[in-house]
Amino acid sequence: MNTGQLFKSAITAGTLVLGLSANPASLFAASSAAVGLGVSASVASKCLVSATSTVAFGSYDPVQTNSSTGSDLDGQGSVSIRCTPGDGVSIALDQGANFSSPNRRMAGPSSSFLNYELYQEAARTNVWGNGTTIGTVLAISASTNNAARVFNVYGRVPKGQDPGATGTYNDTVQATVNF
Repeated sequence: MNTGQLFKSAITAGTLVLGLSANPASLFAASSAAVGLGVSASVASKCLVSATSTVAFGSYDPVQTNSSTGSDLDGQGSVSIRCTPGDGVSIALDQGANFSSPNRRMAGPSSSFLNYELYQEAARTNVWGNGTTIGTVLAISASTNNAARVFNVYGRVPKGQDPGATGTYNDTVQATVNF
């Protein structure tokens, strides 16, 4: 075989390969009927408390401002939740770390306590509780997306208390979302 014939054979083979690779179906004489391939996933039902902000009451003045003839001390915080779309939920707040029936209490210096309560609305009429031993849970509608939703927590330290010691008073309340 001479160089010219080799060159023609190489071009013919290259054209044949290029033509076949451009249309892979032409490599085969026949094909089967198409059969569907199933693809699936499941979306888990999930809710979580994604953030909280402190119910900060500020300074309680038992001598004048918050005395028995004065006024209650109010504060506000929040609970944020994120849920799978379509889940109806409720948010519960437990009694706190210093609860003594029937009061939520903040602990202070020298084993002193300051009573307070948490509510579901600004009017402070519905105690926000765990739904079994104190107050009621906050029932909310199902979410339409998984974005965080923020719910205000309204607090009140009743007037007329004598806490027994000056200083900082604190408590920790556990927030739970039920779905």
